[in-house]
Amino acid sequence: MLQYLKQKQFSQELQLISKAGSGLSWIVGAFYFDETIDQNAVFGGRRNIDNQDAKSLAFFGELNWKFATDMTLTIGGRQSKDTKAIDRQYFLSPTDPRPAVTLSKGISDYSESKFTPKVGLDYKLNKDMLVYATWGEGYRAGGFAAARPTSASQVGGQIVAETVSSWETGMKSEWMGRRAKLNLAYFQSTYKNLQSSVLGGDGSFTVISGDAKFYGVDIETAFKLTPDWNIYGIVGFLHDEWTRQPPGVPTAVRLKHVPRSQYKIGTDYRSTPVGPGRFVFAANYRWTDEIYRSTANHQNIKSPAYSLIDAQVGYEWHQGKYRLSLEGTNLTDKVYWTQGVSTLGRYIGQPRLVSLTLGARF
Repeated sequence: MLQYLKQKQFSQELQLISKAGSGLSWIVGAFYFDETIDQNAVFGGRRNIDNQDAKSLAFFGELNWKFATDMTLTIGGRQSKDTKAIDRQYFLSPTDPRPAVTLSKGISDYSESKFTPKVGLDYKLNKDMLVYATWGEGYRAGGFAAARPTSASQVGGQIVAETVSSWETGMKSEWMGRRAKLNLAYFQSTYKNLQSSVLGGDGSFTVISGDAKFYGVDIETAFKLTPDWNIYGIVGFLHDEWTRQPPGVPTAVRLKHVPRSQYKIGTDYRSTPVGPGRFVFAANYRWTDEIYRSTANHQNIKSPAYSLIDAQVGYEWHQGKYRLSLEGTNLTDKVYWTQGVSTLGRYIGQPRLVSLTLGARF
């Protein structure tokens, strides 16, 4: 297995924003992206040499209209244009003098345009509570399905664009004289041609697609015990599934890298002044449900549920401009993994790490 890769990227975004303070605000802009990749790779006894160009151009805009005292309507959209081209030579062995398959730019190029809208409405019930609802569509361009082809059939294969329709509704609120906060959100997304990468046994790396959906609830709360002592909690529940399995992957049931539940609780405290500054304390506990790490839901690289504890103690002075802190992550030295490749191994998460940091803000 050998790969030489050279990548160049350029991107630029321009925005024009209206003045704040009126009942009507807007933003318009343009985005441009250009990428070139040169690759010389040997996988599964095959070799491919290619040059890929990808360009994306988009124009976008959003309008926020406060049409009533406590109601705001948001309307937006984005028009995208994506093109991809490739020069590729595919060799049956690393030593073959002539390619078995050749693709040239202009013959199998990929091009697609898409408009994605957005609509939102929020209503302020009172000065401490707001309810909202949003709906929008998203888009990810397709392209060439095989990054490292190991068969002639993979050389010119393409993947179609991915689209998603999402909506969310929820509430943002403050209570007890703004000492407590409670935010609730329900969300749902439906994907068409959700792109997912697959590593083949021959070393090929391809992108396939299927249809999927997920929905869930996020809850965020915080409480100020004293002006300098806060506690908080975040919890999320999610249901995910393939509604149309990617072709050739009958074991795909759950989406990869998606926990169905997770939560975090923590606290932070700032002491009364001690000398020229004050002490700062913080700690949190995080728990994450089991996660599949492959499209095929391989059991050998499924991440079991795990929890982590982080904490820090510090001293800051000159109104927080300077700070000395002792920080620790994964204090229990939990062994867990965050990624995996079926039959090849797992990527272990960071072990216990303790650091001493001196920082300054200017």
